[in-house]
Amino acid sequence: MGNVNRWLLAVIGAVAGLAIGIGVSLATDVPLAPEIGALAGGVVGYMLGGMLNRRP
Repeated sequence: MGNVNRWLLAVIGAVAGLAIGIGVSLATDVPLAPEIGALAGGVVGYMLGGMLNRRP
Protein backbone atom coordinates (compact mmCIF):
# COMPACT_ATOMS: atom_id res chain seq x y z
CA MET A 1 0.00 0.00 0.00
CA GLY A 2 2.90 2.36 0.66
CA ASN A 3 4.11 2.24 -2.93
CA VAL A 4 0.66 3.29 -4.17
CA ASN A 5 0.76 6.25 -1.82
CA ARG A 6 4.16 7.25 -3.21
CA TRP A 7 2.99 7.15 -6.83
CA LEU A 8 -0.25 8.91 -6.00
CA LEU A 9 1.66 11.77 -4.42
CA ALA A 10 3.95 11.88 -7.46
CA VAL A 11 0.95 12.25 -9.78
CA ILE A 12 -0.65 14.89 -7.58
CA GLY A 13 2.65 16.77 -7.44
CA ALA A 14 3.06 16.57 -11.21
CA VAL A 15 -0.43 17.96 -11.80
CA ALA A 16 0.15 20.77 -9.31
CA GLY A 17 3.54 21.54 -10.87
CA LEU A 18 2.00 21.57 -14.33
CA ALA A 19 -0.67 24.04 -13.21
CA ILE A 20 1.94 26.29 -11.63
CA GLY A 21 4.14 25.98 -14.72
CA ILE A 22 1.27 27.01 -16.99
CA GLY A 23 0.67 30.05 -14.80
CA VAL A 24 4.35 30.98 -14.89
CA SER A 25 4.45 30.46 -18.65
CA LEU A 26 1.45 32.72 -19.21
CA ALA A 27 2.73 35.41 -16.88
CA THR A 28 6.39 35.52 -17.92
CA ASP A 29 6.61 33.81 -21.34
CA VAL A 30 9.28 31.39 -20.05
CA PRO A 31 9.71 28.47 -22.49
CA LEU A 32 9.19 24.93 -21.14
CA ALA A 33 7.83 26.17 -17.79
CA PRO A 34 4.90 23.68 -17.71
CA GLU A 35 7.17 20.73 -18.48
CA ILE A 36 9.72 21.75 -15.87
CA GLY A 37 6.95 22.35 -13.33
CA ALA A 38 5.42 18.93 -13.96
CA LEU A 39 8.80 17.21 -13.66
CA ALA A 40 9.74 19.07 -10.48
CA GLY A 41 6.32 18.48 -8.92
CA GLY A 42 6.46 14.77 -9.72
CA VAL A 43 9.90 14.39 -8.20
CA VAL A 44 8.93 16.30 -5.06
CA GLY A 45 5.74 14.25 -4.68
CA TYR A 46 7.61 10.98 -5.14
CA MET A 47 10.24 11.95 -2.58
CA LEU A 48 7.58 13.15 -0.13
CA GLY A 49 5.79 9.81 -0.50
CA GLY A 50 9.02 8.01 0.38
CA MET A 51 9.56 10.16 3.44
CA LEU A 52 6.00 9.60 4.65
CA ASN A 53 6.38 5.82 4.32
CA ARG A 54 9.43 5.79 6.61
CA ARG A 55 7.59 7.25 9.56
CA PRO A 56 6.85 4.65 12.28
